[in-house]
Amino acid sequence: MEEISKDTRKPISTLKLNAKILKKLGLIDYGEKNNPKPIELTKHGRIVLKILGVVE
Repeated sequence: MEEISKDTRKPISTLKLNAKILKKLGLIDYGEKNNPKPIELTKHGRIVLKILGVVE
């Protein structure tokens, strides 16, 4: 997340809040602090990206 923060010049706190919102909406999934897991796009997240024309 630090790399994304540097690349986009967005605070880590903003990125964490946005990730939390996307997870709550069911668009991404990731582990917890005591059980880490890479961030992954969910089925619903892929559908949203298709609708937006980001992916085929």
